[in-house]
Amino acid sequence: MERIHVQSLPHSVHLLGACQGLEGEAKLTHEAILEIQPRFVALGLDPYLVDHVDAFEAGSQFSVEDKVYRSGLEEWGSVTLPPPEYAAAIDAADDVGANVEGVDLPEGEYMDRYTDIVSVFDLTRRALRVRWMKTRPPNTTTPAAFCQAFDEQVNQGPYRELEEARERQIADRLETLAHDGSVACVIEIQRLDGVETRLRANSPRGKPHEATT
Repeated sequence: MERIHVQSLPHSVHLLGACQGLEGEAKLTHEAILEIQPRFVALGLDPYLVDHVDAFEAGSQFSVEDKVYRSGLEEWGSVTLPPPEYAAAIDAADDVGANVEGVDLPEGEYMDRYTDIVSVFDLTRRALRVRWMKTRPPNTTTPAAFCQAFDEQVNQGPYRELEEARERQIADRLETLAHDGSVACVIEIQRLDGVETRLRANSPRGKPHEATT
């Protein structure tokens, strides 16, 4: 997990970037929220899914891309999909009396953007890149670096635009929440830098405090 503290007016935002599904990340998520004691626990999920995390996890089916991701990340420990960090964050929010908020793009808006910009050619290229990584995984030395490299391979062209739209949405929602209290936000480690950059653009007084575990 990587942690970044952004001093947003008038309250702080603590970004918790997880290597999703990796052994130990859920425990670190829970411990970080207990330490921070935020007023809000924000999740990088569609707001609707926040109230349905258990059903979402139970009903999930894995794509080829999920399996390739899991296989590569398992170099650093066992990997559980769907990732358990969100359920751990909700449990921790209950422990500290924090409100839980979904801050990602609503699924309908995401799908509208997706159908507008992703072509059949884009789908084919992404599938080929995933197939290529199945036999030639990114050559990285840390789980965080693997997640970043995997993301760079699969999210190119219009897919990168979609991820940037997610980062903007998450940062905007976090800034809104931070007007009412401190926030701990659990997101994929791949989105950490983009969300931080957008938050700091709106909070130039913020000074970084990072810890990597």
